[in-house]
Amino acid sequence: EMSRVEIPGQLNADYPWFSNRQPILIERNPSSISTTGISNWNQFCDSVDEALVPLTKRKFLAKIASVLLYVYIVLFVVTLVVLPFDSAVKKYSAAFVWPVVVVHFYVYCVSRKKLAASMKKVKEVCSQYSASGVIYTLQSEHWGGCNKPHVKRYYIDVEIMNGPSQNIATDVEEQQNQIEDITVSNYFSTPAETETSPPTTSLADMLK
Repeated sequence: EMSRVEIPGQLNADYPWFSNRQPILIERNPSSISTTGISNWNQFCDSVDEALVPLTKRKFLAKIASVLLYVYIVLFVVTLVVLPFDSAVKKYSAAFVWPVVVVHFYVYCVSRKKLAASMKKVKEVCSQYSASGVIYTLQSEHWGGCNKPHVKRYYIDVEIMNGPSQNIATDVEEQQNQIEDITVSNYFSTPAETETSPPTTSLADMLK
């Protein structure tokens, strides 16, 4: 049985200004699967959430940096329109723009690096807790919409398999059913065999 578990609040490194203020955490009570029978589910979720803590902090910083960048651009454009053509700001406009662009590009690269590092840790957590008949696998898909192909959204596949104890119990139950069938069959076949059995006394013995 394969089920999908979401990781809400993820960071879109290309469009961080659209990110919400929700922390990046695994869905602990998914509707796609019943987690009551998974013995290590709570420990697994705690480890995944711990691996995603740095990414949550980076998401907030990337959002703030992106918002400040666009506010700066708007104010800079308005300033250029209002000031006279021969002002010093217009002559040296590149000196005001390029530092902000470099800082924004740095934040973008660090955000993508943090995203890759956090998801690598989550993948390791999945491998660590894949035992006792449960397999966790980190998967990804295209974010959708107008996002570029490299922008991914991550989720976890949870596969619940039959454990050895369940298989042994099934075999024991099948053997008991077979024994009961044989016993009932012998019970009903005994009278029939007695009625159809030939007489043991011969005709010569009767004439004596």
